[in-house]
Amino acid sequence: MKNYREYRFAVIRGKTSFYVRSVGHFRLTPESPEEVKVADFGEIFWCIGGKGYFHRDGEISTLLPNSVWYYPPGSLHKYYPGKPFFHYRWLTLEGPGTGGLFEGLRIQPGVNETGECPQELFSRIELNIESPRNDKRMEVLAAAFEILTRVALPPAAGKSAGTTAEKAKRIIDANFTDRELNIDRIAELLGVHRVSLSRAFSRFYGYSASEYLASCRIRNALALLKEDRLPAEEIANQCGFSSPGYFSRVISKTTGFPPGKLRRRNPGAF
Repeated sequence: MKNYREYRFAVIRGKTSFYVRSVGHFRLTPESPEEVKVADFGEIFWCIGGKGYFHRDGEISTLLPNSVWYYPPGSLHKYYPGKPFFHYRWLTLEGPGTGGLFEGLRIQPGVNETGECPQELFSRIELNIESPRNDKRMEVLAAAFEILTRVALPPAAGKSAGTTAEKAKRIIDANFTDRELNIDRIAELLGVHRVSLSRAFSRFYGYSASEYLASCRIRNALALLKEDRLPAEEIANQCGFSSPGYFSRVISKTTGFPPGKLRRRNPGAF
């Protein structure tokens, strides 16, 4: 099985008493263990598939799907993949208030029984953690806090975090303004094939994920054209279009007029 490591770090740190330091999505085999280290940050590991073995206080525990391991700040991090693999998402928080946050939520060091991994929340953090914008950093912190509350208050047995289509829609709703978001990226974040995602979305909603992503961007763009006088280039950027030229072509195809002419033709509405 092919190993998989994807991770991202915050570009701005230390603005609050605790903040999201990094996030990752790993799938490892026993031949590729992680390094042993003492870390000054808190870290959770949410098992998606396979199993992992974790050391703490001289004991070894097994982490299985739908459960979370927590290492408090200052802990020795020593863990390794079980056979045939260990598939998990991880999240680290740092800052002087980190330990108190976990204690306040009553998240215990070691294994915490939870439920299905909320991958769309981890995906939201991945999409925004490298942004220097304050609103994006707050989105990251909000998603991380929701993840932690799900660890602290796990869902009832058997409760699902949603279908693949519903998870994809939540990713689009939260991140359609990101110009790098596309169907390939969404499929990658959810750990499914693009074709499987497209079929699932179309069956569930009656239209494709690509159509929905485009409609979110177009709807937002038309609202901005109507409500303020931002330049078309800035609107294109804020709505997630890859370029001003592409934005103009899409608006022209949708309305019959390019952005500038649309405003001049409808001064009262646009």
